[in-house]
Amino acid sequence: MAMYNVDFFKPELSLINNEVIKGLTVKVLTEAPAYLWTAVSSITGKYHPPEDNEEGGVCLHLKKTAWIAYRMFDNLLLDTDIGVVAGLTHDIAQRGLEDGPSDDIEVYKIHGDLAAQRLLEYKATLPQEGDSLSKEEALWLEVVGCVSSHMGRWGLRIPKSRYAVLFHLADVASSTRGLTGLPFQEGAPNMGIEEIVGRREYFTPTGDGELVFNFGKKHLGEKLSSVFICDRSYLQWMLDQGEASSENPKGFPAYALKPVRDMLEASRQARRELNAPRQEDMFNKLGVYGCQNLDILDPEAFKRS
Repeated sequence: MAMYNVDFFKPELSLINNEVIKGLTVKVLTEAPAYLWTAVSSITGKYHPPEDNEEGGVCLHLKKTAWIAYRMFDNLLLDTDIGVVAGLTHDIAQRGLEDGPSDDIEVYKIHGDLAAQRLLEYKATLPQEGDSLSKEEALWLEVVGCVSSHMGRWGLRIPKSRYAVLFHLADVASSTRGLTGLPFQEGAPNMGIEEIVGRREYFTPTGDGELVFNFGKKHLGEKLSSVFICDRSYLQWMLDQGEASSENPKGFPAYALKPVRDMLEASRQARRELNAPRQEDMFNKLGVYGCQNLDILDPEAFKRS
């Protein structure tokens, strides 16, 4: 009996932005060889973390690889759909393309090419644009390249494109035997990934104690305090996304939300102080929250007015 099914990959599938590509990825997984849902990752048991070498371990490996590729591609501002789809599909032919798994080591050596050939068969179902490639076709071909060379020097092909090289490293990381017990199981936060690829810094500190946006397009390079003044709704939008987890993969990590939450809370506190009866205390509190220039005002004169 199958241990997993496509539902196991719901958190990872939700990361795919292109709906056409997402639907095709579901189709690929649904039509994958039956052994995919129960097979272990290492034929010999010598490689991969121990949990990947238990029943259903290949699925756990696919899940890990998709998350690692997603974070690595995202850090380099590359198309994360390529990394996620390659992560979920690169081992669909690990033991051949038949429902019954092969134990032939020669089949294992070419499984990257076998999976890539299977993916190419689905390309004809994608939207087409005459003589030029549609965006979906171009993306799918990048995935095929990642999958065909994901084994690197242990397979038939050496990765050459930036996408293929990065994906190969993601697969190596998720296959490393010592990286065990990472919380990639369904329903668990996927924050352990940062221990592998390094945590993404959403804000860069400056010498004067300010924080500068280090992500997105809307406010990239702007100070957090400036965005607070000119576009406070954007900061509230960040908080509304919530903390990242397997159930909320598009949220922000807690460490990225903290300075935003602190600044908005400081603003609310300052407004409460503005309504307090003691004006001197009001100015002192506002100074604490970054309005240092208010010390040029005379609280006594303010009260007399």
